[in-house]
Amino acid sequence: MIALLMDSLKGLLQERLADVRLPAVNQTVRAAPVVYLGCLPPPSLDAGPAAEAYPFVLLRWSAGQDEEGASLETVRIEVGVYGANAQAGQDVQEVQAYVLNLLARVRLVLRETRRIDGWELTLPMDSLLDEEAACPFGRASIVTTWRTPAPEQPQEEDFYGQDYGQDQQEQG
Repeated sequence: MIALLMDSLKGLLQERLADVRLPAVNQTVRAAPVVYLGCLPPPSLDAGPAAEAYPFVLLRWSAGQDEEGASLETVRIEVGVYGANAQAGQDVQEVQAYVLNLLARVRLVLRETRRIDGWELTLPMDSLLDEEAACPFGRASIVTTWRTPAPEQPQEEDFYGQDYGQDQQEQG
């Protein structure tokens, strides 16, 4: 069931972020963030560590917990942006503005939707800035928890009825 949640989240974010335009590495036009499941694509030899993936939204399952009557899954949503001007040392604040705007947009989409394929987003959501990301790249993440009711145990069916075999005992 977690795979269904992850696929549905990917589709939702692709649809709702399609109009967002951010700088992309080695491109003169802005692009919508690409939504990935699990990991970023491998880097090419000339561009460095997955630079072509920017801007992106990355969905990663990070933990699960079953409790009486429900299952909880933690999904980490990472966003990554690129600031073309920051690369030239002109505007480092540009990167932070892009990352915060994309982060805010993803959080808004999640709060507006709240329910996806039987899963419900539980609040609060935690947001964290990745301070290790080096300019011209910026990264941040949102830690979300999703809850779904536990599947009900099937009831044993009495195919023959409770009186089955009683007539045989009476004849004997």
